Amino acid sequence: MPALIAQSFICEKVGAEPESDDPHETEIEFPSENQAREAVRALAEAKKAAMEIAMWTCRNCNARFAFDEVEAQTDESGFFFICRDCDYQNRLVNVGPDATGRPLLSQRDNE
Repeated sequence: MPALIAQSFICEKVGAEPESDDPHETEIEFPSENQAREAVRALAEAKKAAMEIAMWTCRNCNARFAFDEVEAQTDESGFFFICRDCDYQNRLVNVGPDATGRPLLSQRDNE
């Protein structure tokens, strides 16, 4: 499904049509070199946006960390991560198991 979303996003950005609805098919033929360049730019923008979303934010100092930069921990009050910059304990919420059965953690905007 992500390939289809990326394919649709890129085609929409550059005015091209995907040749297939198959989410496993990732190649797109572009009628011009400019459209191909624009597609690469659009994909880079999409990756950057996804990386910005996939981050924890310290509620004390507003430092931002990629998910793999800080380790989620748990104690009797629940899940949290410790900010590397100011040592603040930021609460996380278990929103259910992921595909492997591990807790899927989220950070609420109001906490």
